[in-house]
Amino acid sequence: MRKIKRRTTLSVFVSVLVVNFILFAVKLYVGLSSNSISIYSDGINNLFDSLSAVAGIACFLILSKGRGLSFSSRSEKTEQLLSFVLSAVIVITGVVFLFNSVERLMYPAPVWFTVSYFYIIAATVAVKLFMFVFLKRQSRKAESSVIKIMSLDSLTDFFITLVTLITLYASQKGGFSFDAYAGIVVSILILISGIGNLKGCLSALTGSPDSQTLEKAEAILSDYIKDEAELEFSFITEKRAILRTSALITDQELDELRKRLKKETDFTLYLLK
Repeated sequence: MRKIKRRTTLSVFVSVLVVNFILFAVKLYVGLSSNSISIYSDGINNLFDSLSAVAGIACFLILSKGRGLSFSSRSEKTEQLLSFVLSAVIVITGVVFLFNSVERLMYPAPVWFTVSYFYIIAATVAVKLFMFVFLKRQSRKAESSVIKIMSLDSLTDFFITLVTLITLYASQKGGFSFDAYAGIVVSILILISGIGNLKGCLSALTGSPDSQTLEKAEAILSDYIKDEAELEFSFITEKRAILRTSALITDQELDELRKRLKKETDFTLYLLK
């Protein structure tokens, strides 16, 4: 069952990489050809989604080959650092696009509308909606919080692209400022997403539970394991407590420990032997 979940997770990452890169290429072409800054910005956003998938694939492969907690911990820190760097780049990109959109608002430029461009962008809207539904189902199948986050990101991208589609249609009426306003909206949405991810990554890299939560977790652990045991904490996609121990613990005891820890500290327990 674990191997099936791993294959599912890896196949999802690859699918997200391929689809988002295709969307990036399509929107880049339409954005440059139509002189639409909102479509161009949306395309770059899809490019960063592809880069996030690349980072996910790399970290997944490292984790799949690793053995032991120390190796997994280093791999997870690598994943956290990659996520932090990508989130920082996304924030910078959002700032640049916001500046360009405001400049476009001050100095309007025509957007060239064609029916073919409209249908192409409409198709990308449908693709993003399909990706949201697909990833939401896969997150349940693989029990992956990372894929769940990807599904929510796809839903956000769906609304962003829908805004650019409406703007592209409105541009045929001669309203040059529509594209600038849409670019501002897209930039703000990218910034909100990037800043949210950045805060999560900072918590993952530097965060740790407060002393009261830590004492409570260790007290719960001592009720089930008398031998040497160690807990490490992570915040990258959820509040995780990673347990390393050589002590023998039954499935029933582990299940009880996991339930108590979740209920009393809100941390999800993962056992690494």
